[in-house]
Amino acid sequence: MLSSRSSIPCPGHSPCSHPLPPPEHLEARPHIPTTPSARRTTTQPSRGCESALRPSSRSSAVQLGYLADPFASLVYKLPSFGGGSARKAPLINVGTHHRTAALDAVVDSFLASAGGEAQIISLGAGSDTRFWRLHSRDASIARYVEVDFPHLTALKAQRIARNRQLSAALGSTSSPSPSSPYTVSHGGAALTAAQYALVPLDLRAPGALDALTPLLDASRPTLLLAECVFCYMSEEESRRVIQWFGTTFAHAAAAVYEMVGLDDAFGRVMHRNLAQRNLSLPGAVFASPQAQADRFTDTRLGAGAFTHAGAKSLWDVRGGLPRAELAR
Repeated sequence: MLSSRSSIPCPGHSPCSHPLPPPEHLEARPHIPTTPSARRTTTQPSRGCESALRPSSRSSAVQLGYLADPFASLVYKLPSFGGGSARKAPLINVGTHHRTAALDAVVDSFLASAGGEAQIISLGAGSDTRFWRLHSRDASIARYVEVDFPHLTALKAQRIARNRQLSAALGSTSSPSPSSPYTVSHGGAALTAAQYALVPLDLRAPGALDALTPLLDASRPTLLLAECVFCYMSEEESRRVIQWFGTTFAHAAAAVYEMVGLDDAFGRVMHRNLAQRNLSLPGAVFASPQAQADRFTDTRLGAGAFTHAGAKSLWDVRGGLPRAELAR
């Protein structure tokens, strides 16, 4: 999606939304919505899906060959499948592959359009390895910021600090200090380098995102990534996040991957099963991918509203993948 003041095209079209493989503990029908704002572009992808640094649907897809990710085992221990519990069903692995392909296309298109000035903010980043995957390809990024709960960022910061391959990627540009490519703060929960930052935040808290302001340049093209994040927040809480993003950056785009259409019998059963485990999806209230996308152009966002937004389902994404890849 493009902002009315931005010339950064989102991959292929304006914002899109797609059905996604459900959060780690769900076996639901998900969607990856893409939504642009009145002043920027958005595509939708995260909070709960793979937020914890533990075996997930992504680790299953990597281990079984659906995805290639040399950094996955460095950030979290991949399952051996000895007990079989971590192995996901083929449909989930295929969905994870399609979701990753769609988001990779969005990110690559954004970076190509930003001309080396791109900033990426990944909400609910958890065990995501995208920064290292991009770095391994020499992708040109001005700043990459990951946000998650403190107990998750602390664990990830430890993994980064203890692994030479992960930490070496943080020293590719001018270091924050002559002795180390990064600094650690907030009791070990925050890590900051010249190009990368890991920030502990509870997105539900009013004003929480203001902590990111010193790390970013509001004039640079900025992409927001959020995979299965908003479904775990109330509508008002996620609206504040979208509004902050829309009012803070002059040239912005967003890619969001979320669940939609959970108002049928299937969705009610899923909600009931989650409730039995003291889990809920307060933000999974949108009936269709486009309804999810339309929240980015909601007039209640005021100056933070996006200029346009769109959505695609994973079925739509699948239709655009190379036949050879699908056959593989």
